[in-house]
Amino acid sequence: MRRTLSLSTRLMRGLATLIVLGASWTGSLLAPEVAHAAIPSHGRDFPFDDKDCGPPSTTIPGPPPELIVVGQPMSDSWLMCYIKRDFEGQTFSFARWGERYRTGFQGYPVECVNPEIDPVLSGQQTPGIVAQVYGWNLDHTQYVRFTYRIQLDGDYINNCNQEILATPKTGTEDDDVMGNEVEETAPRSNPSHLP
Repeated sequence: MRRTLSLSTRLMRGLATLIVLGASWTGSLLAPEVAHAAIPSHGRDFPFDDKDCGPPSTTIPGPPPELIVVGQPMSDSWLMCYIKRDFEGQTFSFARWGERYRTGFQGYPVECVNPEIDPVLSGQQTPGIVAQVYGWNLDHTQYVRFTYRIQLDGDYINNCNQEILATPKTGTEDDDVMGNEVEETAPRSNPSHLP
């Protein structure tokens, strides 16, 4: 004997299924952000000499290919200098460094979509650096923040996010203190050392 469910019963079961699937889908989307928010940033800052730069590349943005040796990361100062050169090479003028810290990334190679994981946790992770650069466009009409990721194994630099910020008030360029609104552009995966 075949049992037929009423229309209201079928609708209720369908709605319950959608709620369960929607909750699990939303949880999987939010999980990387929640995991990132739980990573403490203290203790991961690192010193570097802003004036210490490696030789410029004549062929590609970022470090010259002949200096990149997998398993032998460049000095932090050189990597930060190559980020600054990449930023300025895109016709922006450097204003200041923003947040910068050591972190671990889930997966290899590191792309813009790899989630950050706490470097003190055990398990497979790729060591790296996250660094923000603030500056102005050529005609000084747009104040911007670029966020870079560096994979230390291979000195792989990604310019992952570019944002146009509200113009800072005179005397300060710290948008976080001022609470400025941020106009965020779409993240792009564009390794700085690739053409």
